[in-house]
Amino acid sequence: MKRLLLLSSLLITTILTFAKEPNWLTERASETAYIGVGAASMTEPAWEQKAAENALADLAQQLSVLIETNSFIAKVEMNDSDKEYFSQTTKVSAKNLLDGHEIVGSYKDKKTNTYFVCYQLNKQTYLLNKANREKEIAEAGYAYLADAQKAQNEGDLFRALTLYEKGLTAVEPWLFLNLRLTREGQQVDVPNELYRGYISVFDGIQLTVEPTQITLNDESINQDIRVHLTQGGVGVANMPLVASFEEGSGVIAEKRKTDESGYAYFRLTAITGKTTTALIRFTLAREVMSGISASYRRLLSTQNWPETFCRIELAQNTAKTAYLHNAGCDLSALMKQLTAILGNNHFTITPDPDEAEIFIEVKNTVDYVGVVAGEIYNLNESHVNLHMKFYDNNTQQLLYTYDIQQLRVLSPEKNSIEQTMAQCMRELIKRVQKELPKQLILTTK
Repeated sequence: MKRLLLLSSLLITTILTFAKEPNWLTERASETAYIGVGAASMTEPAWEQKAAENALADLAQQLSVLIETNSFIAKVEMNDSDKEYFSQTTKVSAKNLLDGHEIVGSYKDKKTNTYFVCYQLNKQTYLLNKANREKEIAEAGYAYLADAQKAQNEGDLFRALTLYEKGLTAVEPWLFLNLRLTREGQQVDVPNELYRGYISVFDGIQLTVEPTQITLNDESINQDIRVHLTQGGVGVANMPLVASFEEGSGVIAEKRKTDESGYAYFRLTAITGKTTTALIRFTLAREVMSGISASYRRLLSTQNWPETFCRIELAQNTAKTAYLHNAGCDLSALMKQLTAILGNNHFTITPDPDEAEIFIEVKNTVDYVGVVAGEIYNLNESHVNLHMKFYDNNTQQLLYTYDIQQLRVLSPEKNSIEQTMAQCMRELIKRVQKELPKQLILTTK
């Protein structure tokens, strides 16, 4: 009987011992290791696996906040949203520093039906993992940095930008580490140098144009305008530049890329419109900024893109008088619209055909094709045609023809005839305004 009581006492003591909460559940301080604890409800599926994942995440969280005082995040000024963005990436990357972690134990809390598991990572093991990863990431980032700086010094800014971005991509998840290297006796903070290089790629770029002013005796001319893009006196290669008219209008090559010396050549072929002056603006193409990755575009400070101008002067106003003859137009408002367009481009429109130097015959038709099935509703399909003939009014010689054939116009089937014709008019005028002014120079020589 005494033996039975003794055994029962030992059993109770054993049960109580195993049921007792482990110290690591409430006390995680350790001189030699980092402690991570994870929990999961035992009512959930795969609760043991979830608790283990949470314990490792707890370890990773502790490591991710061990930001060195000389780290990138600590030194570079960022707004709160950017710091939060970079901090979140470190939480994911820190899991790669958990090699060598060990399980300490597990515990089932019957009262709350919760399962707990504890892992530990020896601090010396962590420091070794950290040192190896710092060396690996810093060297990878430095390789991109060196190539980017070389490309920038050679004036290849697009390639430099790409290399800086690749370097930032490589180091971004590891910004909580000390990513410094010593090269040629100098200590290099790799993330900081990549960041500084990236945001300053376009600093100090300049545009110059030659000639800065052109005087024309005729509106038609073939002349090259040379634009030079430099940075620190070095020509910037392979950079798209665009030309646009700030004042007046004309025909000029819209886009050119700089050559290996930083030069781009734009061919000016005509000045259109009735003004005697024009101003052409040259600057970087929009694709320079749109080609930058969205994830890093936010890091670039607002750039004041360089620009340069070439002024064009006409010796005299060479506008000619013209008479528009309606040879049959289905679109009733067409003649009024053409009068306005021609009046703004080289011609003075006269109501008297005998006073005109140029006689312009206009014919227009609108053909209904049928109904086209649309995604939301059916559409009426129409084809719009325009024929314009420009004659010398003195000799009756045909100078030029301008044709638009079967311009396809779609409008909702429910539209009235008036609404459909208005849509046809809008689409036709849009096409005419885009094409005709650039071609009118042929009729006014």
